[in-house]
Amino acid sequence: MAAFDFYKLEGCGNHFVVTHDLRPSGRDWQALSAALLNQHYGIGGDGLMVVVPSKTADFEVLMLNPDCSSMGMCGNG
Repeated sequence: MAAFDFYKLEGCGNHFVVTHDLRPSGRDWQALSAALLNQHYGIGGDGLMVVVPSKTADFEVLMLNPDCSSMGMCGNG
């Protein structure tokens, strides 16, 4: 996997890995979320948030759980 910049932030006790992919890299963030959020072998966290391009706004945020499922909406994020 190619390197990328990220932040690890905390909100109300939940830890999020936050990054951006504004020039789509072709990464499958959903598939990568389990490995990235693994507490022992990855960055570790409760969720992955990726800022991506949007067709209806300046950007949108892809929010993923450690099990690769979509968060939908996340108040702490």
